[in-house]
Amino acid sequence: MQATFPSFFTRDLCRGPFKFTLTDLHPSNIFVDDDWHITSLVDLEWACTRPIEMLRTPTWLTNKACDEIAQETIDYDTVRSEFIGIMTEKESLLGSRGQIPESLSETMERGWGRGTFWFSLALASPTGLFSVFYRQIQPRFIKYCEDHDFFHDTMPWYWAHDYVSVGAAKQQDRIDYDARLKTVFGVE
Repeated sequence: MQATFPSFFTRDLCRGPFKFTLTDLHPSNIFVDDDWHITSLVDLEWACTRPIEMLRTPTWLTNKACDEIAQETIDYDTVRSEFIGIMTEKESLLGSRGQIPESLSETMERGWGRGTFWFSLALASPTGLFSVFYRQIQPRFIKYCEDHDFFHDTMPWYWAHDYVSVGAAKQQDRIDYDARLKTVFGVE
């Protein structure tokens, strides 16, 4: 997870903005009145402040555990898209975003496409971490390694989604650097 972190999070957002997050928010912790207006939230002991990119659509939208969502994403993605659509509408009614460069719904949508949703979900679920990692995170890296057995023997594949091009660029950088050194010191 540590090796893959840079592939899912934007470096510029690691130091803020941060958002207060209710990490244990699910239907049984939300009290509503007869008109479905929220009156109370309970069970807030796991609430915390997180980087904005760790905000994600609620996993309880489909009443499935995170490892079930990781296995079959079609149902969840349908409901998630509907949730994001409604959230986008509500945000447009609110107007100004202040100093945040994009709306929360845009951040969540980008996180879904980039895989940040899965990364933060895996971190939040000790029991689902391995399932989410092997079904949603690792495939983003393994698709660039034709020899899947070799993939498990080496860590560089986790350094970037397309490590092959990154590795080739790094190799070329080294060759260029060595050539410049030889030129500077007059060595052939």
